[in-house]
Amino acid sequence: VIDNTVNVTRLTSGGPGWIVIHADADGKPGPVIGYSAVPGGISANVKVEIDPAGLTDTLYAMLHEDAGEVGTYEFPDGSDIPVSVRDKVVVKPFQVTGTEQTVRGIVLSDPQFSTLAAAVDAADLGDALAGGDEITLFAPTNDAFADIPQAALDAVLADPEQLAQLLLYHAVSGKVMSSDLTDGDVDTLQGEPVSVAVTNGKVTVNGAAVTTPDLEAVNGVVHAINSVLY
Repeated sequence: VIDNTVNVTRLTSGGPGWIVIHADADGKPGPVIGYSAVPGGISANVKVEIDPAGLTDTLYAMLHEDAGEVGTYEFPDGSDIPVSVRDKVVVKPFQVTGTEQTVRGIVLSDPQFSTLAAAVDAADLGDALAGGDEITLFAPTNDAFADIPQAALDAVLADPEQLAQLLLYHAVSGKVMSSDLTDGDVDTLQGEPVSVAVTNGKVTVNGAAVTTPDLEAVNGVVHAINSVLY
């Protein structure tokens, strides 16, 4: 389970419906902890966000009909019941081998980064922060974004290209823990360098202080900073 999401690699549905993830209840499908709409036919790599509070060691992937109001999931109190073939429910049990967070997952799940999360979504950079290449992100907190005049913030959030360049200026290639940072310039994924300084164990980046270091992800690390970098 990566970033509280299950990836269903392949499914075939006889019509529009839902791929539903059920928790385990005494060896059989129990409460629904996530679902995603699917079209008829073959679908690949369908992402289903789940409620981590309901996570069990065994989960069940199940097809449900979209038999009621189209596009509205209605179960168990509606007509979107599990699909059966020859009176047998179509279900695939699987074991949860572990839970992981990517850099994207840390940004999305930590309340201090909610403005940054919205910016990442607006710039369509979520996949880049969840990819296989290791990345170090200097992540401005909500307070850091609050220091920007609202009109300027609204303008940059409305310009995906400019926003993407701004966010990439906060990211460097590779996984660099705070203890590995040293004085000097570091190239960012935007192309221009940032200036790192270490004084008495305290790290700054272009003068912005690292307030929470070493939020470790499966594909890198996040360091919270108290100012947006330019």
